[in-house]
Amino acid sequence: MTDSPPWADIFGHPEPYPEQADGIDAAIDAASDGGFLALEGACGTGKTMLALTAGLDRVRDPDSAFERVLVLTSVKQQLRQFETDLEAVNENLPDGYDPVSGLTLVGKADVCPYARQNRAGIDRETVYERCEGLRERTRNLVGDGGATTTSNLVREA
Repeated sequence: MTDSPPWADIFGHPEPYPEQADGIDAAIDAASDGGFLALEGACGTGKTMLALTAGLDRVRDPDSAFERVLVLTSVKQQLRQFETDLEAVNENLPDGYDPVSGLTLVGKADVCPYARQNRAGIDRETVYERCEGLRERTRNLVGDGGATTTSNLVREA
């Protein structure tokens, strides 16, 4: 029986697919050599977990210069998959391991409730312009560093 690879304890599932294990090793080698890795595969082949595992392995290696894993994607489905895979990693960490933290940043259209619900004349196309208008209106109400009182707000409304 062979020893488990060093990254096995942070892999989010009981066992990787054979191609997935090869990909993790290739990604770790490419990162360690300061290179790049182009990876392509069908949906459901574990590319996201592969990338996350390789990145986390580099970050947690004390001999590695890597400090963070940064994931950029323009596809919401891919963003959700990274979040799901990070949760799987944390759920399956050995005892004594600190959980891996993550931060998701999305655009204004994704967090503005008016744009999400297409209300108040704000939609995904107009959200930035309308939010700027709301900011400007607030500045006008508050004034240049002046105090905002209920009576001033009522008078301006």
